[in-house]
Amino acid sequence: MFKSLHFLYIALGYLFLPFLWLFLRWRLICGKENKQRLPERYGKPTLKRPKGTLLWIHGASVGESLSALPLLEGIQQNYPNITILMTSGTVTSSRILKKRLPPGAIHQFIALDAQFYVNRFLNHWKPDLVFWLESELWPNHLLALKNRHIPVILVNARLSPSAYKSWSFFKLISKNILSCFCLCLASTQNVAKKLKKLGAQNIKTPGNLKYAAGPLPIDEEAFIHLQRILKNRPLWVAASTHPGEEKIFIETHKFLKRSIPNILTILIPRHPERGEAILEEARKSNLTITRRSLDHDPTNETDIYLSDTLGELGLFFCLSSIVVMGGSFVSIGGHNPLEPAYFKTALVWGPHMFNFPEIEKNFLKNKSALKVSKSKKLNSILLDLLTHPNKAEKLGILAKKELREQENILQKTLKYIDPYIKKSLKDRKRKT
Repeated sequence: MFKSLHFLYIALGYLFLPFLWLFLRWRLICGKENKQRLPERYGKPTLKRPKGTLLWIHGASVGESLSALPLLEGIQQNYPNITILMTSGTVTSSRILKKRLPPGAIHQFIALDAQFYVNRFLNHWKPDLVFWLESELWPNHLLALKNRHIPVILVNARLSPSAYKSWSFFKLISKNILSCFCLCLASTQNVAKKLKKLGAQNIKTPGNLKYAAGPLPIDEEAFIHLQRILKNRPLWVAASTHPGEEKIFIETHKFLKRSIPNILTILIPRHPERGEAILEEARKSNLTITRRSLDHDPTNETDIYLSDTLGELGLFFCLSSIVVMGGSFVSIGGHNPLEPAYFKTALVWGPHMFNFPEIEKNFLKNKSALKVSKSKKLNSILLDLLTHPNKAEKLGILAKKELREQENILQKTLKYIDPYIKKSLKDRKRKT
């Protein structure tokens, strides 16, 4: 039965090749693809394969890619002669990885999951071992690797309630897809139980690799410059915001301004290309907005400082003692709260934090963050934190403490994958 379904999936992939071409062209027009590197999405490499053992790490987008960095660096420290190929599927992740990938690691865009493209990709790169991050499972990629007897490890596995419900309806499919993994490293015990029910084998639970990511980079010169300009001005950060949230945060700013006339709100959209739309939203409210993408500094009259740039979250987490997590006030599921926690910031998020259920549970249990059930309650919570800095400081200390309690996760993960790396080295040596 599964073979018939897979054959149908392959056949549909060939049938829809022209539509996939049109799909990528549409994404290119929308700024969601890189024109120079578009061939990579068809499985055509833009780089040569280095000689020797090659490990392939795939992270779908920004969050998965950042989670992979400590793993990548840990592998490089233990095995400096191994080449690491990192793939992702978004332009934003590629830009961030360009800045943060260490020497010796290379980036390519993941090929679309059509068998023709997948085979072209694998024929060129010939990976010896594959690490698949979190939850994006592409059937043709994984089954092609299995058929080629290339070991694949699922790293930092997570399953949202909706994803688990969907996979549960198709257990035959989930069991065959999960059989492609020789090892599954679950982020939590709950995920491990779900993977087992879906048919996964050889499951270990080292913990959530996001705890091992380390602090985001900071431009020290930019930090000193902004700190001098702002002169201890009261401010807060709304990080990784999505459509619908900016309006909420602008209204919050207007509320705060009544009690704190010189308050500064720093808006950081998840997708910087939305800067123009956010600018219009702020102007409707008769607020003064300054855009960082235009190299403009905030003035004393600036209400909203719009950081529509990439890779500067760490800078603003360091500047502010209060961070509100975007993606949690609309049904996106939130973004990684561990990133600002490294900077001892007081963390606040909305009702939709379902992408990080265990992390949210731990933070709220230990009173290391504040959850707002309704957007209107954000106003009073932020006013309280801004007018009582000791409360914000206490929250920030507790948030940082959450990280210290999970310090050994990277070592556990490396311990589990080490035998597979050693075997891939031996197998490559035997082939040559």
